[in-house]
Amino acid sequence: MQTTFTIRRTVQTDAAPIVAILQQTQWVPHFTNENLQEHSKRISDLLAGPYSTSTRHSAYVAEDENITGYVAVHGLPYIFLATPEGYISEIFVDEQFRKKGIGKALFKTV
Repeated sequence: MQTTFTIRRTVQTDAAPIVAILQQTQWVPHFTNENLQEHSKRISDLLAGPYSTSTRHSAYVAEDENITGYVAVHGLPYIFLATPEGYISEIFVDEQFRKKGIGKALFKTV
């Protein structure tokens, strides 16, 4: 079954779905139920701040009816390069949407 999704820049309200994806992965141990609101607030602040106002940091989400994955990328300045180079620091896809091209589409976007 083909999954239809779109890729767009993150907005502040994407914080809670991003936290849910991170919690689901169990790869980041400090994303526990006790701290979900705290993590959502912190990520919301990042999405409203550096990720929305800086040209060096950006994040994108894949969504169908819900957020299915996200990617964060940063422009790093190098002495030997004329322009910054992109560095992907995070790319996660909801486990029920894996192997459907979402991660690849997020990667291609950045």
